[in-house]
Amino acid sequence: VQYVDSKPSGRWLKVKFPVPDGRGGVGVAGIRVGITERSRLEDALAESERRFRTFMDNAPAVAWIKDAALRYTYVNQAFAQYHGRSAPEMLGHDDFELFSADIATYFRVHDDEVRSGGAAVQTVRKMSQPDGSTRHWLAVKFPFADASGSQGIAGFAVDVSARVDAEDKARRYADDVRSLVNRLVQAQEAERGRVAESLEESLFQSWAVGAGKLDGPGGGLDG
Repeated sequence: VQYVDSKPSGRWLKVKFPVPDGRGGVGVAGIRVGITERSRLEDALAESERRFRTFMDNAPAVAWIKDAALRYTYVNQAFAQYHGRSAPEMLGHDDFELFSADIATYFRVHDDEVRSGGAAVQTVRKMSQPDGSTRHWLAVKFPFADASGSQGIAGFAVDVSARVDAEDKARRYADDVRSLVNRLVQAQEAERGRVAESLEESLFQSWAVGAGKLDGPGGGLDG
């Protein structure tokens, strides 16, 4: 029989088993091992895991971890929900078992590039949605050792569609403003040309009238 005995002095792992008593009967022997420190470490690890999962499940990003065979060993709730699955359904499977061939191939090629490069890679992905819309994701992938110490991969992605749309609108607005300014400048130059032409014509007419008065009957210096 094996059990854990918790006392104020600490935790003990106790094992009891039958042994011959030397008189033809059966006695009981036991072993007691102190596991207080081990239990403390296990509790701390469990608490750390709980805090990690709570944080990641409430983060505004999708996140995942894959082992050296590129099978999912962790996905947060946002990742699973985005792909219309539960987290347990995805664990232990690779992309080709979960997604269409084109998407799985895209993920695999990028995973291999990151692992061969040995450094974090940041990209903006343009992904088509089932409803026909398009969303933009800022994704970061990086090499990540799995439980065996082999090189796996981890990553997270943030939906930046609103930012990309805003930047596109800002660029279009800037283009519209530049176009309007150019039209205003052109109109201003054209108006200046008309004013200059009108002024020149007016001056010429004034000069012509003045010259006519000087040359007209009785208007000369010798009249």
